Amino acid sequence: MQKSAINYKDKILEYLSNHSVARSQDIALFIGLKQSRTKDYLSELVEDGKIVANGANRNRTYSLRK
Repeated sequence: MQKSAINYKDKILEYLSNHSVARSQDIALFIGLKQSRTKDYLSELVEDGKIVANGANRNRTYSLRK
């Protein structure tokens, strides 16, 4: 995994620790990436079991795994 990928994932986790629920659009603005690339990182974090995706595609939100 690239160093930048780890940094972006850390930033996503940081954002979610300060916001109980967030949309990919909000997270993309926070970390400064396009929404499509942000969704790739979000998918990886879901697969790693670090965050949870809730809802259907258009209304999907993300939160830290409890």
